Amino acid sequence: MIYTTLKEIGGSGEKWHDHERMPGANYKYFTFSSLRGNRRKSERKNNQLHFISRVYLDIRSADESLSNDLILAFSKKKQYKLFNQSLILDGLSWENPQISSDILRIQMLSPLTIHRKQDDRYTDFSSPFDTEFSCTGRTMKKFKKTYYYSPFDAEFSDKLNNNFIDKYTAFTGNLPDGNIRVVPQKIKPADKYVTHYRKIDAETKEEIEIIINAWRGIYILSGNPEHLNFLYYCGLGARNSAGFGMFEVIK
Repeated sequence: MIYTTLKEIGGSGEKWHDHERMPGANYKYFTFSSLRGNRRKSERKNNQLHFISRVYLDIRSADESLSNDLILAFSKKKQYKLFNQSLILDGLSWENPQISSDILRIQMLSPLTIHRKQDDRYTDFSSPFDTEFSCTGRTMKKFKKTYYYSPFDAEFSDKLNNNFIDKYTAFTGNLPDGNIRVVPQKIKPADKYVTHYRKIDAETKEEIEIIINAWRGIYILSGNPEHLNFLYYCGLGARNSAGFGMFEVIK
């Protein structure tokens, strides 16, 4: 919906979809929240969410030019399609809070995910656990396994810090003068979020299934206020432009 709406102001959707500040750095520097609003007690039925009142969507970007394009695009259009559901824009507000503290208590507005790619392997089965794979029936397929870190993994904070360094360097052209640290404070089993989607493999042109593991919950985020402000607007962790890693600051 975001890219489609940006197209309304003259092809900007393609510009931002393919946007890279540094060659090889595939970051879009924006993120968005999960849909928020009052839902029925039975939240999922046939893989659908049922809202009984207004829904809210937050979008943030570390790139001022993209932020301006988003405001312009959404101010020009009132009706939208999302998952084959018609939506009418009831209101649009713009805020620009700045982070001034070096320690934040945060709650995820969209799930947090971070991963590493493992060596290519061959398999004749498909595992539903922590894996990105390509598999058709019992046919032997070569695939690259993806390990998704849990907040309880020892490397969780280090991997998030490495991701931050890569994003910040790609955005500014300079290495950050410090690190960030992420410590889980309140994580429940129900905070684990698993999603599936299908895409066409760029090399084989075959349809593959992607499984992403992510986590909601409450965390302590610390670092240079400038760095935390950057993450507030572009997202923490990986896959930010796909709707992962947005957080709010709480008491």
